Amino acid sequence: MVEFFLRRFPDNLQMSVEEQEKLQEQLIDYQLLSNDDIPQQVWNDATVKTDEDGTLCLFRMDVTWGDLNTTKSADGVPRFDLLARVVLCLPHSNAEEERVFSMIGKNKRAERSSLQVKATLSSIMTVKLADLNAKTFTPPASVLKAAKSATYEYNKAHKRKL
Repeated sequence: MVEFFLRRFPDNLQMSVEEQEKLQEQLIDYQLLSNDDIPQQVWNDATVKTDEDGTLCLFRMDVTWGDLNTTKSADGVPRFDLLARVVLCLPHSNAEEERVFSMIGKNKRAERSSLQVKATLSSIMTVKLADLNAKTFTPPASVLKAAKSATYEYNKAHKRKL
């Protein structure tokens, strides 16, 4: 399982073979934990929502893992330090992907229904996701030259003949 996450998030999880082995050991140790091994106060602090009959609870995992990060083994060595660091750096939602779908929906409206996914829509999304400031953006000279050339050719082809 550790190898999967190392391959999936190579930028976040760069570690030596020794660290990978330590991570694997900490993961196995964590899997052997029961909910009772985590103090009730931590669960209380981490509780976000409980339904009326108490069967379903939602917890803030950053609070829970923050506590697990401070847990020590009998010999005083941190028990889950590496595992907690890895878990806390992984994305825990797909909010960013949902924002992109929302942007696409806002750009591909009825009056723009003919936007090509691999052309205009892709270009619009690239600009929006790059988060460039339109007031201070200076396009490269090659882009300006190409735009001027295309404008000249378009105007020449569509020039009204008198």
